[in-house]
Amino acid sequence: MSDSPPSYSGAVELSSSDEQLIGMVHVSIEDLDAAVWSAETTEQIDVRNIDPGGETVMARLADNAHPRSGHVAATHLQLRGNRVLLAGNYGFHAADKRT
Repeated sequence: MSDSPPSYSGAVELSSSDEQLIGMVHVSIEDLDAAVWSAETTEQIDVRNIDPGGETVMARLADNAHPRSGHVAATHLQLRGNRVLLAGNYGFHAADKRT
């Protein structure tokens, strides 16, 4: 069992399915291993390429001081007013290494 804390509060990079960086937001996630999780922020991101109804993006933990930095999860990103809502249906896991 990992000694890593299951929660996270820090920067999260959001990338599109074609691996283009959408933006970075700061959120708090109560349980990184939860099958279902959510977070929201009022930070601004580039919304020009985001479907207003929402779309699936990759969220990567970007706080290098956290033991699980670099872990990723697919998440549904939705814009609601000035808020960015994230909803994941899978826990965060180590990113696949690409060669």
